[in-house]
This record gives sequence, structure tokens and C-alpha cells, in this order.
Amino acid sequence: MAAHHLNSGKVSSLQSRKWHKIIYLIKCSVVLINRVAPFVQLDLLRSKQGFNPMRKFSTLYTLVLVFLTLSAFSQKVKKTNPTVQDLDFLIGKWEITFKIYDTHNPDSAPVFTEKGWQICEYDMDLNGTPMFIICKGELKIDSGRNIGRTREIQESIRYSRFEKSFERIGIYSNWPATGLEILKYDSTKAKFIIQGQLNVQNNMLERYMDTYQFNKDYSYFDRTNIANFSDMPITVYNLTLKGTGRKMK
Repeated sequence: MAAHHLNSGKVSSLQSRKWHKIIYLIKCSVVLINRVAPFVQLDLLRSKQGFNPMRKFSTLYTLVLVFLTLSAFSQKVKKTNPTVQDLDFLIGKWEITFKIYDTHNPDSAPVFTEKGWQICEYDMDLNGTPMFIICKGELKIDSGRNIGRTREIQESIRYSRFEKSFERIGIYSNWPATGLEILKYDSTKAKFIIQGQLNVQNNMLERYMDTYQFNKDYSYFDRTNIANFSDMPITVYNLTLKGTGRKMK
């Protein structure tokens, strides 16, 4: 019951945030109208007086002013920092499947496969607004190496004003290290491009590229994670992950 009230509070906070944006847009529209109104009134006055050689110029000037003001306002809106609410499509329960391959033998059969679930929720409020999306899940190996093993994962996402990008931090019950990642979201392509690093052994860092390609309604994704060991020896950790996620109803 407590969790229900907490989620209700977060939803109310998000709704309040949307209403603040709407009110802000209305205020900006009023300011724009007040700026343009004197020019329009002048143009109408000249029209009533009959001969008005500057009428076309005045109307054109007014239109240009409106266009430039709208453009400036549009640029101002675009400069607003992203928030985790931009990734709202992640919220919910996902059914996930991972197939793990040997990076150096991409055509071979999977080293092992994992299946499980992941739940993503808003968390850690600041003045009533969630600042993180935290995804927790469980996976079980159903074929290949270490068959039967279960593990838990947690990934925390936030927007960093210092990095000017989203960040994702991953911790895993089967691994004594933390994944530190920069997440770039391309909304036009419905795609995540994630670059990260993870300590594997003897202070060696595994650097990797992780991509998520979502479908149009963000209810499904294909995922590929490839480790880059260009300056490291070949080890059993040189693995490529190919996975899928499907949002559960």
C-alpha cells in the first residue's frame, strides 16, 4: 500500500510538471501577443486612413517579427536540459533474453543464454520530482556454460548536467565490479548508444559499446553489447551480448 501511495505521488509530481510547462507556454504567448499588437494596431490605423504606401511593408515587418520571436522561443525551449522523464517509456516490466557469444568466434553457438525479467521505476526524488530511473531484474542461464545459475542486476539512470548526457550505473550480483556508462538517447531513431567500462581482472578494464534499438511504440528492443579489448590480452571475458526486451502488459 505504501508503494502505491509513493507511485501516486510521483505521478502527481509529473502531472504538475506538465502543467507548469503549459502555463509557461501560455505566458510566453501572451508576451508575444503584447509585442506584436502595437504593430498590428498601427497597420490597421493606416488602413483606415485610406492611402497607405507602407501597408505591405508594415505587414511584412510584423510577420518577420513574429517569426523571429517564435524562433528565439523555440531555441530557448530546445536548450532546456533533458530529464529522466524523457525516458519514461522504460517504466514498466520487461521480459528479457540474452545470448552470449565469443567475440572472437561470432559464428559459433552461444556460450550461454539467459532469460528473465526487469522492472524499471522512478526513484530518488528532488523536491517531489524523480531524478533516477532504476531497473532491477533477475536472469537465469537455461543453456550452455553455468546452466541453472541465477543472478540479479540493477541499473540506475540519471541525467548528468556535468557530463551533458545520461549516465547509467550497473551493479551485478555475479560480478564484484561496477559498470560506469554514458548513455546517449537519439529520439529520432529511437535508439540508445551506451559506452562504458567494467573492471574484469587484475585492474584490466573491459570497454564496451552497448546499443538498444527500440520499435516505434517503444514496446520492444534489440540489444547488442560488444566488448573492446584492443589493448588487452584475449581472455574468457571477450564476449558479445545479443539480447531482446519486450514490455509486458
